[in-house]
Amino acid sequence: MTFEIFDHTADKGIRAWGDDLKGLFETCAHAMFSMMADLPRYQALAAFPVEVSAPDREALLVAWLSELIFLFETERCLLLDFKITEIGETHLKAEASGRPLEGIEWTGAEVKAVTYHGLKIQPLPDGWLAEVIVDV
Repeated sequence: MTFEIFDHTADKGIRAWGDDLKGLFETCAHAMFSMMADLPRYQALAAFPVEVSAPDREALLVAWLSELIFLFETERCLLLDFKITEIGETHLKAEASGRPLEGIEWTGAEVKAVTYHGLKIQPLPDGWLAEVIVDV
């Protein structure tokens, strides 16, 4: 997984690369939760099915990350691992695994929302690039 986090006014940005859309979307999810905690320190104890649809690829990325934030908030679970089983231009199915929030050592602010500001997904000669801004 290759990604970098960048500052954007009062928010944070994710710049991620993937060999394909599946890898790109998984990397974006991992990057988003990496802003909050040191993920490799923890072991997943629960898994959650995720299925989202959207009108286009960019909106699908926002829907995917937004659904993961929803799971984080409602299940009170830090998500650690993301496995997309199906992905197309407008629909994806996946499983997100995580652990309860008790005992987590937070290293950054909680991600509250995913924005459309500056959102881009573009093909590269050897894969894909995404940039997405999140509200922290």
